[in-house]
Amino acid sequence: MNKIEDYKRLFEELNLDELSVKDGDFSITMKAGEGSRKNKSHIDMPVSASDEKGNEKSDEYYKVESPVLGVFYAGEAPDAKPYVSVGDKVKKGDILCTIEAMKMFNEVRSTVDGVVREIFVNNGELVEFHKPMFGIELEAC
Repeated sequence: MNKIEDYKRLFEELNLDELSVKDGDFSITMKAGEGSRKNKSHIDMPVSASDEKGNEKSDEYYKVESPVLGVFYAGEAPDAKPYVSVGDKVKKGDILCTIEAMKMFNEVRSTVDGVVREIFVNNGELVEFHKPMFGIELEAC
């Protein structure tokens, strides 16, 4: 019974439309009812510039990592225009993406000035905590 509760909690926290799990003889499928994805909250979730806070500075690019486990959206919503694309200049505080976690959309903001050189994830993809999402070429001071 504990497995079912764990999967139910994961299903609700990630606000999924459907979840199917098969583990040996155990299998379960959960589907969201209509209207269950409509009530959303928004919070800002800045990503710290510190290496200890989920970003990695490398010789090539500054990597922005996911601050939470959730679903990556390039824009405000699943079908919205992306906030940034490869080649776009970004400034500290610009919104890079949205991560949906626990029924909330979390805006991830840039902590550096630079140019987006790589986007490592696709729209609608599940991202794990600390997964690199963007490679930003830092502007010279």
